Amino acid sequence: MALRGLHDMEKAQILLAVLCDDVRHEVGGKVSLMGIFDTFNVSAYTAPLPSFHIFAKVGVPNEGPHSVTLRIGSEEGDFNTELAGQLLTEGRDELTGTYISNIDLVINGMTIPRPGKYAVAFVVDGQELAACGFLARTATPPKLQ
Repeated sequence: MALRGLHDMEKAQILLAVLCDDVRHEVGGKVSLMGIFDTFNVSAYTAPLPSFHIFAKVGVPNEGPHSVTLRIGSEEGDFNTELAGQLLTEGRDELTGTYISNIDLVINGMTIPRPGKYAVAFVVDGQELAACGFLARTATPPKLQ
């Protein structure tokens, strides 16, 4: 029954969204996600986070180009960053009946102001879609004995 609701979808939808260390695109179209995570242990908030990928599988109701913006923001609302672009559908998904696009963004050199919760969202054709999030916590140095 849930699949019927997806098939009748009239708006964009996030079908999968994760943060990971690496994304491998294989010859047969398969995608392998390496090192999926949701927490950064940060030793210095003045230093950039390690490089990471935001991978999302997005379903849209029609094929062709669609405007897309990535938004990352803090729960407190004092940190917001955006990256705008365009996605192209890669064909129709028989399971959901939607046109699919995989988004693989590599994030390098991003700094965040402090520990806390951060949300990742995509805006597809003006519609904001919650994707995933992450927790940043201060790394505790190892105790010497």
